Amino acid sequence: MDTIVFHVHPDEELPGARRVVPVVDGVPLTASVTDFEVEHGCDDPAGGYDGIAVDAARAAEHARDLTTTSWWRRSRRVDLLGCECGGTACWPLEARVHVGEHAVTWDRFRQPHRPSRDYSGFGPFAFDAASYREAVRALEG
Repeated sequence: MDTIVFHVHPDEELPGARRVVPVVDGVPLTASVTDFEVEHGCDDPAGGYDGIAVDAARAAEHARDLTTTSWWRRSRRVDLLGCECGGTACWPLEARVHVGEHAVTWDRFRQPHRPSRDYSGFGPFAFDAASYREAVRALEG
């Protein structure tokens, strides 16, 4: 299984906010998706991602988005990265997050502003459910 931690650092542009960057198997998701895009000719532009900017309230909401297990949201798209500005409206990286009893899977990645891009070769990433929940809980603290 893959490993997950979330690097959280102060947001230099938004006082009181923090940036959340998922790190999968020791590599920031910002770097791995940019490398994938460059390797696959996505130069319109490639990359441009950063962690999602969150304040205390948004951190809890983001944690819920990453771990929701209700039947109607069990497999749905979640913003995993935002734009360099920290927002998710202008340049998000989305993935389907499937929360199971023993594993959490991220797959079906997409850049909604470039629907022709093919991310089928990126991921899927599967995490031990207990380790995943522990990593997400750290976002709330």
